[in-house]
Amino acid sequence: MFRRSLPLLLLAMPAAAQAPEKAADLADAMEMDNALQYLRTALGEMRANRLGQAIELLERAESRLLTRATGNMGRPVQGGPVADIATARRALGQRDVASAQALTQKALEALQRRRQERVPGK
Repeated sequence: MFRRSLPLLLLAMPAAAQAPEKAADLADAMEMDNALQYLRTALGEMRANRLGQAIELLERAESRLLTRATGNMGRPVQGGPVADIATARRALGQRDVASAQALTQKALEALQRRRQERVPGK
């Protein structure tokens, strides 16, 4: 019985080996979607002058991106949208809402472009 099923098992292995990569891509897309939603909501909170909530949302967006984002040698990404979000948080801490909004919008647009490149049609 086992001998007959062994070839089928071996044929199935390449697809199974690809499953973790597809799962990782899906997880990355979900994290990016979460970060995008946090940024959109943070912009609304800034417009409503609820700066504490906006800072919290920016922190959550940054955290989502840092969970998966790595650069060279597995080090966390420190530039691009992640840096813009961190700078926006600092600007809000200094009550510079205009700068925080501009940086958040910049990060949002960059992440939306990145999301569209990874998943065509979204």
